[in-house]
Amino acid sequence: LFESRELWDRASEFYGRSWNTRQSPGDGAKYIDMLLRKSPPDPDAANAVINALVQAMGVNVDTSAGLLAAQALVLRARGREDFALQQMTKAFEVSLADEGEMFGWASNVARFYMGMTPQSELDYYRILRARYTEPNARAWLDLMQAYRRLHHGIGIEEAESSLRALGSSSDAPTSVRGYAWRQLANDYYAKERFEEAIAAWGEALNLTPEAWDLNNNIAFVMSSKQGKAEEALPMAEKALAADPARSEPYDTLAGIYIALGKLSEAEQMLEEGDRRARTYGAQVSLALTRARLGLAKKDKDAARASLVTAQSILRGIAGREALMEAEIEALERQIDSEG
Repeated sequence: LFESRELWDRASEFYGRSWNTRQSPGDGAKYIDMLLRKSPPDPDAANAVINALVQAMGVNVDTSAGLLAAQALVLRARGREDFALQQMTKAFEVSLADEGEMFGWASNVARFYMGMTPQSELDYYRILRARYTEPNARAWLDLMQAYRRLHHGIGIEEAESSLRALGSSSDAPTSVRGYAWRQLANDYYAKERFEEAIAAWGEALNLTPEAWDLNNNIAFVMSSKQGKAEEALPMAEKALAADPARSEPYDTLAGIYIALGKLSEAEQMLEEGDRRARTYGAQVSLALTRARLGLAKKDKDAARASLVTAQSILRGIAGREALMEAEIEALERQIDSEG
């Protein structure tokens, strides 16, 4: 919570307690990050955590992408930027063997360049691309650079073109191709280019046909944004079959059943989804769908009560959820307009 509100001193205090209690790598990584974000930063304490992690994990720093990146951040805080970049680049080399570590590395690069110009970060990716000519390395660098272009709003068309090329490339790893299509779809969705988003998610789905989230995303957009509930139903059912432990497919199916006038089926899906909601965001989404169910039943009181529930949960979420807040406002207007 303190981290999300950028209260770095308080966040470092509580991450420090967690680290001192459990000494886990995850706690250590967070504690290091907060120690370097607080004012003034405390690189000595952060370096002490790195040394403790090395001893606890029994590894050499040079073989751990996470520790190399943490070391790079400490060196940057000490003003030794050239050496810091060397360590960050070593972390890239180590990360190439594990796609999970690759995303962690990219996150650390973004952290490294925080407070600098966006172009500095993009230039670093270009330097690495010129240095590493192996196709797998270049594919990952092109993917990450496109991500960051979209994030910074720099060269949007170039980033979208790069993602399309990566997604279509037979030379790129399948995982990179899938992530490229996913990112492109997310970008299109944020811009309300729903048909293009569905097409891009569909390309990713061709690579991983059983991915529950891709089936669910397409079903959600078709039903809620395009009014194609009947067409969306099989994809939502496939999402549910692929991962029945998640709440999201139940939520999507509930919305589809509401659109089809099958209100008892919608109620059943919401009950199942409520039992499986893992995050505050999922709980808010289910409450909003229940509000829509109340409207479909002509029960304004039930709809408003569900909306109040969504608002209460949203207040407890760290940070701001602009899209959910917009949905709540739209539903409030709809409830008010119905008398």
